[in-house]
Amino acid sequence: MGHNNTKINETSVNTLPFKHVLLTNEQTFSAEELHKLSDSQFFHAEETDKCVDSLSNVSLLEKIIFIVDEELSRNVVEQVHYQCAVKIVFIIRSSTDNPQFDQWATSYMKIKSVPSSERLLKEIDYFKSRWLRTVDEFFSIDIFQSNSNLSDYSTLELNGSFLFIQLFLDILLRMTPLPTDKDEFIVECIKAYKNQPNILQDIHDFLEYYEPDTSLFWHSRQTFLYPLVNKALRLENIYLLYLCRFFMRDIRDELVRLQHTEPVKVYCGQVMSLNEIIQLKSLFYGDPTTTTTTDVRLRAIYIAFKSFLSTSLEKSVAEFYVAGQPVADECLVLFEIDATPNVCSQTNSFAKLHKSSAFENEEEVLFILNSIFRITDIHEEESKYIITLELCNNNDHTFKSVFESLKKDYSGEVAGYETEANLNSFATVLFNMKKYDLADKFFRRLYNELPPSHRDRARCCHNIGNVALARGQYKESLRWLNRALELFQQLWPFDHPGSGNTYHCIGSLYKSKRKYE
Repeated sequence: MGHNNTKINETSVNTLPFKHVLLTNEQTFSAEELHKLSDSQFFHAEETDKCVDSLSNVSLLEKIIFIVDEELSRNVVEQVHYQCAVKIVFIIRSSTDNPQFDQWATSYMKIKSVPSSERLLKEIDYFKSRWLRTVDEFFSIDIFQSNSNLSDYSTLELNGSFLFIQLFLDILLRMTPLPTDKDEFIVECIKAYKNQPNILQDIHDFLEYYEPDTSLFWHSRQTFLYPLVNKALRLENIYLLYLCRFFMRDIRDELVRLQHTEPVKVYCGQVMSLNEIIQLKSLFYGDPTTTTTTDVRLRAIYIAFKSFLSTSLEKSVAEFYVAGQPVADECLVLFEIDATPNVCSQTNSFAKLHKSSAFENEEEVLFILNSIFRITDIHEEESKYIITLELCNNNDHTFKSVFESLKKDYSGEVAGYETEANLNSFATVLFNMKKYDLADKFFRRLYNELPPSHRDRARCCHNIGNVALARGQYKESLRWLNRALELFQQLWPFDHPGSGNTYHCIGSLYKSKRKYE
């Protein structure tokens, strides 16, 4: 599972290199507003032809936001709307009471009308934020397919390490928060982005103004935070996810607090890899030569998104981002999702953001991290795939018993069964997933954080020794296991099973060295 990186990579932030092309009267914008439109090219009304020629000659890889006054729009929109580089056309209205204009504008999917230049700046920020989530940030899922034998999880068809990722995030988000969590995250971010002043300013703002109840606001803003967290989730960067856990936990708590109270149908337009779609179709429909309609109806395919899933109540909003033709090895996907509040809990809540978002007028519904959905249909329509989903009740999953067994085995096998998630259970999961470098790092961290007389230092020594044993570092392993025996004798009752477990590890060590006497 995932990457073993122990630092933040500054390339985690997508800088969204949009260019702004403006065809307006000069008095439309104030000097301050023009300054905010970085990387801009300005054309006056009499330069319409020059503007159109300029847009016709840009690279297909460019990302253009085209801005035009209403009185100039009809002359140019038809010529620039279908340019691949033009991602959206903002028209600044001179009047909102113009039915003929409204009717004309509906013919062009890329058009977005705004009442003023001030509102335009907010809409541009929102568009860039949405584009980042939908197009620039690659979208990925984990897959689980049930089969006829659900009593033995070793026989299940697991795709994308579905259960392991569920387990990892379950432990991560249940860990007891510490007052130093945010500070540790900030320190690492400052190190990573020390040469990027714009991002450093965002980091300092985050340090000064962030509170748990503003997590959704920060999640929706176009800053370093969303792409950083999203990339960590997508690539399963364990160390970065550990640093971000306070932020993910705060979002979870806010979504639970703001839980939507009515059933909803929401939409999400995304770019996905063609291989993932082929895999989903194959799992859902099976072998067409042997699969019957009944087989498809009874087959249960579950997916979990590697992100906080951002959706819209407006289908047209989602469709906007999956218009056009996909590039090679990618495909456009429109998810249609039915979600009912009565199946929700702390693990699958969803909420309409409105007042909690940086964009108050959006119709965004956000789903909690790693919400699980069942696929009900997959079909192709024009140039995109339509995948219909329903939000699952965690208690109804066919893999619930499997997950509970896995959670018990993988979070407690080394350290003894934990009653609550903490750094010890987190490191234990990493050990059982054979992430020995990270497991060792976190076991040692816990050992150093505990007071000298704390009983759990004995368990830490045992676990560090066990990691060294798994690595074949026998001398290092024996040193820590002997230290564990000393601490068990000093700090625990004489009959505590920890001593027996440590003796067992020492026996395994000598067996590995073929020393049987």
